[in-house]
This record gives sequence, structure tokens and C-alpha cells, in this order.
Amino acid sequence: MKEHKRRPRLVGFIISVSIIGLVAFGVYQCSTYDWPSSSSSSEEDSSSSEVSNLRTVWFDLNGYNSIDPPSPQSADIGSLLTQPSLTRIGYFLQGWTDSPSGGTYWDFATDTIADNMTLYAQWFKNTYTAFFDLNGGAGTLPISQQTTYLSFDDTERTNMYAMPTTTDFTNGALTFNGWWLKDNLGNFTQEWNFASDLPLEDMTLYAGWGSVGEFNHYEYIEYDTAVKITGYNDTTYVGGTLLIPDYIHSKPVLSIGVDAFNNFFCTDEIALPDTLTTIQTGAFRNSQSPFQLVIPDKVTSIGTRAFANCPNLYSVEFGTGLRNIGVQAFYECDNLGSQSEIVIPSNVLSIDDRAFDITEVLQVALEEGISFSEGLIYIGPSAFAHGNFSSLELPDSVEYIGREAFSYCRDLAEIHIGKGILSIGYDAFRYANSNTPTYLHVYIDAVTPPILASAVCFGEMTWSGGNPSRPGLWFIVPDGSVDAYEADPQWSMYYHDRFVTFMIS
Repeated sequence: MKEHKRRPRLVGFIISVSIIGLVAFGVYQCSTYDWPSSSSSSEEDSSSSEVSNLRTVWFDLNGYNSIDPPSPQSADIGSLLTQPSLTRIGYFLQGWTDSPSGGTYWDFATDTIADNMTLYAQWFKNTYTAFFDLNGGAGTLPISQQTTYLSFDDTERTNMYAMPTTTDFTNGALTFNGWWLKDNLGNFTQEWNFASDLPLEDMTLYAGWGSVGEFNHYEYIEYDTAVKITGYNDTTYVGGTLLIPDYIHSKPVLSIGVDAFNNFFCTDEIALPDTLTTIQTGAFRNSQSPFQLVIPDKVTSIGTRAFANCPNLYSVEFGTGLRNIGVQAFYECDNLGSQSEIVIPSNVLSIDDRAFDITEVLQVALEEGISFSEGLIYIGPSAFAHGNFSSLELPDSVEYIGREAFSYCRDLAEIHIGKGILSIGYDAFRYANSNTPTYLHVYIDAVTPPILASAVCFGEMTWSGGNPSRPGLWFIVPDGSVDAYEADPQWSMYYHDRFVTFMIS
């Protein structure tokens, strides 16, 4: 786990409280996080505004804290503002208003500054549409579907397209198998995985018509411009590394089908083709091969249980095109992360439920730690349950931590949560630190307390005679936010008087 560079470990709350007290009396001076508000700024500038026409406008990202806010703009009364340029994946910016909940939109072409104020970004989720094309076949055309970006509740993501029911599809002697994206030349580029692919734009999905074949023990569907491997029938393979081909009959292997290599064993490793774009449900589950896995850069998602119950899988490297790690993708891979850190790259946006959950009895997985990159937004229920790591750092981009996401991580003693967090699910960190009960320190960068699905997201704590049952549990929050956390009904129920501040440079 990489060293946390902004915040020192909490040494003792007595020192922290003493420093806070000195700051309150003006004895101790240090830099604090600059989080402006229109009211305080107006008071500070009141004396100067009497002799100056200069006014300041701040821009609040209004719940989107994953990037730094736009710089304030100062100009004379009657001046126009420059509209900030912002992008947020999956959302469109409707405009800026004078109230967080709506209010009046600011017209940057005509509205002029009259006073100090704050403008608030108004975000709306994009809606994406999937259209279907029978691609030369006959049958009932599925109706189009709509969904929004990364919609989910406390148990699962809810924004997936549903696979159409296909009972009357025909196209001569050809076999229907899957729905595919095409490029501008009409070539297949990717089989859509309805269980795990993330909708990020409008699309047309084309029916896949092909012929069944076999080549060197690989069972496949051959389309006009691509090949999908559907099985491997050499039950006596002992040839060391299995190199799955990039091409069959000069056509790129783009997809590994459902359960294609279920229960497969080779004496060395399994090497995926660089041409691969889709890994379907259960593609390699129950494989006993001792391998380190490299996900090709063109793969956009890892299917449900794709590598589940692979006990000898010890490391994985994720490609640059990956957006989502599917439900139970690495479930009960008990040696995963036993030899090297697992790195989640910045291109991964979501990790679905139980993706890295392992067995409670054999706590070997993830013992070398796991590192997350800026860009991750959603961590699903039980995604890393039972992980064997001692510290955790979640980037500013993480907005949602699902139900029991890090539960039963018994060695977890230090948690860092970025400033973009909006919601923490039921029992998300329950039983953390139960193997090493000396302390659990939770650093939270969010100025506004995130929503807690339950009052025991970090485990239960009781009070007796003014003494907490877990004296080593502390929450370190931004300067000026202690009162907000202690006043929050969920946070204060079990964690009252457990909050101290740190200074964000």
C-alpha cells in the first residue's frame, strides 16, 4: 500500500485536541482548507467594498468534489463572468444557479456581477439509448432500451441493459450468438456483455450471425469479421502455458464465451489474446491453473464470475480499456494478491458486488495490499470483504461505498476516504480492525458528512460511564467540520466525541 502523503497517522487525540485549542485562541497558526462561502466572504469584504467596486464570485461543484473547484472570479460591479469549463463522466452540466437546489440560472452572456456570491453547478445524469438491429436476420425486433449512467442502490447497480429475449430469430443456416457493436466499416468490435458492460453512450447492437466450428480443440462461432471462442475440449492438456490465439482463420478473436474454459487446467499459465474485447460470464471460473493474469487493453469489462474460484490465480494486471469489474469476478480467489499488490487503474469506474470477496477461513488474498486510482466512482456490496490488508486509501473520485464493501477486513486499522464520498453503505467497514484492536483511524476528506446507511458502518461502539468500548476508534475530518459530523444523527449515534481535525495543505 502506498504511503499516505498528506496526513500523518493520528498519534494521540490529546495532542490533536491541544493544537485545535491553540488555534482557537490564535496561538497556533497553520494553513487550513480554503472552503469559501458567500456569507463569510461578504463579511470579510464589507469594509473594502465600501471603497471598491470589486466583487468576488465563487463556484461550488454542488456535490461533485472529485476535482478542485473552479477558481473564484473577481471583477468590478457590472462585469460579466467567464463560464467555467467542466466535464464529468456520465453527467451533463445544465448550468450554474444561485442556490444548491436550483434557483435562478446565471446567464454568462448577459448577467453581470452585483455582489459577492456563490454559484452552484446543476448536474444531471446522461440518459443513453440502446437500439437493436437484426443484422440481416428475421424475427421480432427488440424494442430500444434506455438507462442512465451508474445508477445503483445499496445492493446492486441498476443501470444495465437487459438482454433481449430471442425465440424466433432466423438467418438461414447461420447460428445466432450474441449482440455486437460495429465500427464505421461494419466490422464487429465487441460483443456486448449485458451483465457487466457500462453504458457510456447511445449505441446500436447488432445480432451476431455465425457458423459453429472447431480449431485445435477450440470451439468457436465464426462471424463475418470476428471469432468468439465458446469452449475448449482438450481435457488432457499438459503443454505448459495455454496461448489463446489472437486470430482464427485470419479473423480476430474478440470474445471468450460463457463458461468457455470452466474447470480448465494447464501446468503453467493462461495467456489471453491481445485482440480480446469481451470476457463473458464464468469464462474461466474454477480454473486450477497457477497463473498471473493480464487483462488486454481492449477489454471493457470482466464478466460475472469470470475468474471465480481460481485458487491458484495470484496476481492480475488490468488493461487500460477496462471500465467495470463484474459481480464476483474474482470471488474466492484465495491467493490473489498474495505475491504483489493489486492495482486498480484510473480507467476503472466501478467494481461490482463481491468482485474480490474471498473465503473467511483462508485469509491470504490481498495481503500485499490493494491500491486505487483517481477515477473510481463506485465500490459495490462486499466487493472486498474478508480482504487481508491493514490500510486502505480511497481516492477523491469515489462517491459510493456499498453494503459491507470492506466488512470482515480484520487487519484493517487505517482508512482514508477522499473528499468526493457521498454515501457509505450498511456495515461497509464492520469488523475492521478486530484482529488488532489497538486502534482504527478513519480519515475523511469530505467537508460535508456523507450519508450513512446505518449507524454502525464502521462497527458498533457503546459507551459506559462516559468511556467508549473502542477507545482506539477515531475519525479525522477537515478543519471546521467536526461540528457537522457530531451533529449528524447517524454519525453521532455511535461516534460522538470521536472526531478530531487535521489540516489539509
